[in-house]
Amino acid sequence: MALTDLTQIEFIEGLFALLTLTITVCIGIGVMYKFKKTDNSKLIPVGLFWALMGTPWLSASITFVMFIFLDYGLPSILYICIATSPYAITLLIWIHSYGILTELEKRRALFYFYCIIAISFYILFFLLLFSGDPELVALVGVLEGKFNISFGILVRIYGLIAFLSIFITGMHFAIKTMRIDEKLIKWKGRLLAMAFIFYTTGLIADSFVPTIYPFFTALFRALVIFSGILFYLAFFLPKRLADAITKS
Repeated sequence: MALTDLTQIEFIEGLFALLTLTITVCIGIGVMYKFKKTDNSKLIPVGLFWALMGTPWLSASITFVMFIFLDYGLPSILYICIATSPYAITLLIWIHSYGILTELEKRRALFYFYCIIAISFYILFFLLLFSGDPELVALVGVLEGKFNISFGILVRIYGLIAFLSIFITGMHFAIKTMRIDEKLIKWKGRLLAMAFIFYTTGLIADSFVPTIYPFFTALFRALVIFSGILFYLAFFLPKRLADAITKS
């Protein structure tokens, strides 16, 4: 096992990135499996969406594993590409799912609108990232250290659009669910709202708080993991818990 190039803080950061990614993906796969099992296949993308919500930690996880076995990590361009390029796909999958969940009349128009934004983002993203000009690459992002990216203006703007869109539409769906006059459904709406709040809080805090504080890194990523559990429960509440809620 080769860990000679990792400091203690980098090891903790890499480990928690891997844990966050693994658990988030497993929860997403669990949601997909449950929907398939209940013959509700049109909602399988909901699970795929949550699995992709773990991609902000994908590059760090791959690099961490590479350092363990190979003693070197991903090249900076590849690291940035893997960490940021799934944003647009994740957003499109959620917008598609949101339209189905809310039975939105103009869901196709909304989806196509976000497709145009995504295509525009990808054209600029890859042109800048593989331009070979450090100043242009910096508009996408710059790798600082082994696990940290200083995002450029392009990714910051699109990231803001993506996560605001996901948060607002997610909360809209949750609030709409809470307005249904049925106790169990109301609780599922609350769980869904908490899932989006905890995920957004954990992701933003993890992005802005320096990783020299391992306790906070662990705390913020624990919020992301917990949000995934809430997301799962919002769709598939265990029978005993559901019975307890309806009888209370």
